Amino acid sequence: MKKKFITIIILFMLSISTIKAQKIFDYDWSFDETNYNLGAGLNSVIYVNNKYYTWHIDEYDYINIISEYDESGNLIKSYEPDIEAPIIDLIFYDNQFIALDRNTTIYKLDSNFQITSQTDTKEDYYIGSSMDELKIANNKIYYLDKSNFYLYYTNYDLDTIKKIDLTEIESYQDLIKLAPFISETDQMYFKYMTYLYENADEEEYYEITDISKKNNLFYLTGYSVIDSNPRSFIKIIDNELNTIWEENSRKISISTSLSFYKDYLVTMYIAPDENYNTIRYLKIYDRKNNLISEEQIPIRVEEETPIAIIPDDTGIVVKSIYRHSEPVVKSIVGFSENTIFIDKFTVNIYDIYTKTDGHGTITVKDTAIAGDTVSFSTTPNENYILKNLTITDELGNQIKIDNNTFIMPSSDVTITAIFEIKNPETIDNIYYIIPLFAISLSFLIIYQYKRYKK
Repeated sequence: MKKKFITIIILFMLSISTIKAQKIFDYDWSFDETNYNLGAGLNSVIYVNNKYYTWHIDEYDYINIISEYDESGNLIKSYEPDIEAPIIDLIFYDNQFIALDRNTTIYKLDSNFQITSQTDTKEDYYIGSSMDELKIANNKIYYLDKSNFYLYYTNYDLDTIKKIDLTEIESYQDLIKLAPFISETDQMYFKYMTYLYENADEEEYYEITDISKKNNLFYLTGYSVIDSNPRSFIKIIDNELNTIWEENSRKISISTSLSFYKDYLVTMYIAPDENYNTIRYLKIYDRKNNLISEEQIPIRVEEETPIAIIPDDTGIVVKSIYRHSEPVVKSIVGFSENTIFIDKFTVNIYDIYTKTDGHGTITVKDTAIAGDTVSFSTTPNENYILKNLTITDELGNQIKIDNNTFIMPSSDVTITAIFEIKNPETIDNIYYIIPLFAISLSFLIIYQYKRYKK
């Protein structure tokens, strides 16, 4: 379905223009670009204990390969788990790996990817390539196959696996009754899709491509198609489907995914350029939903489709897929060979923290990009003045201050201000003068009293 609409974009694109802000995304490295993945799970890369793990089907032996990389993108080791069918998705939970294969079998794996337990039930039906994910909620492991309208789930001990045919469910409320364990984001997916189609025009098509929850609000990316022209949208909605914030692109484009990096919303969309080649863009918004940057990132081959952004502690991993026409296994009709591209981008946006002794305030913006000149001000409380001011990076190194400005380094910074009382010597003397005056006054009163008595 998504490939169909990518073709529509190219056919109907006239022109695009990109709002270029400061450069935030720097290309870092790429994993092996020759991996083939029949599962094509949404992420196809997970970040666990400072290491990256990817999975794919070997081109010749038709076996699952799980590769382990360090934070610089260097291959550490490859594993060959004894999983019969292609891995659809892999997650890390409760200090173990959990995998789902195309036969709808769910596995628990140790750190060396040896199977410790698995479900016994196997389906004649194969899960198709999907952007959905294996998830855990309310002690249930489940996989929501939105493309084929099935919900698979098992208890956490993997005793059995069950399937719900979603085509037999008439409403969102019926789904929740049958599957109360599904995550809040999946519940919202069905709830909001129902709302969209109940209120859409006959010739209007909607697709939600990604959804996430943060601070009791739901963040969505997707697109609508009207008169064969797709338009991207990003929305923030509450649980009652009220729109808190939205951005609609006037470009012929498709938003594919969203995530968060240091509380900043990061989204990705694809659109053709003036030569009708598909281009991908990353957009990042600050905490007030203001667009900070919209940048083009490279696509190596025609029809390479970005489908996921996965942030970690050091940057953002972007996964994209290129679907070849030649089958990887000749005897399996309908399965295409997929090249998986996994790229790492450093995000050059850093936080600015403030620290005071409570006798004044520091005014400065929350974030900055490396190399920016940052202005700030300090305001002492009444009867206080600034005594000491320092700015340090993450390692504690001091940063030069020039007329209440500094140059943002490639790290978070902390501005520390210490305030003191105005004219402390004078104030200290008052502490001595007042008691002496009180003593003298007492003696004077006593002396006058005695004179009066006489």
